[in-house]
Amino acid sequence: HAWLSLCYTLLFFSAPQMGIPYAFLELKRIIVAALDEESRVMSLVGAPESDEADADVAAAGESPANVSKATAAFPPASGRSMPISIVLLLPDGRWQEMNLPKLELRVATREELQLWTMHLTAASQGKVPAPQHAGVVSTQIGHALA
Repeated sequence: HAWLSLCYTLLFFSAPQMGIPYAFLELKRIIVAALDEESRVMSLVGAPESDEADADVAAAGESPANVSKATAAFPPASGRSMPISIVLLLPDGRWQEMNLPKLELRVATREELQLWTMHLTAASQGKVPAPQHAGVVSTQIGHALA
């Protein structure tokens, strides 16, 4: 079990007992690749580099300027995705970057799955809450599986 906290475009992981983050990832570099509502699991993968995304859009006959980032929030047509870079925060103040091919997050309810999907998708596009809604969204998740 882990505690997730979303702060603008960063997703922090912490232990429920401590509350101090032990890792984070930058959401502008990930996309929600799949949702399994039955098991309440969302799969995150690394977002394609902007050149790759533009090439995929051009191959589909679209102009990159005419396609919103929301449309590009799916893995490239080739099925390749970039690894997810998670930054581990070490107790002595150092940090270490770890790459994963994908990250699966399981939440307690379908409502939480929908809420987290909405927030993570918005954050991955650089959209942050309006000032009156700014702050941190947190929940406990069942599993963070690599």
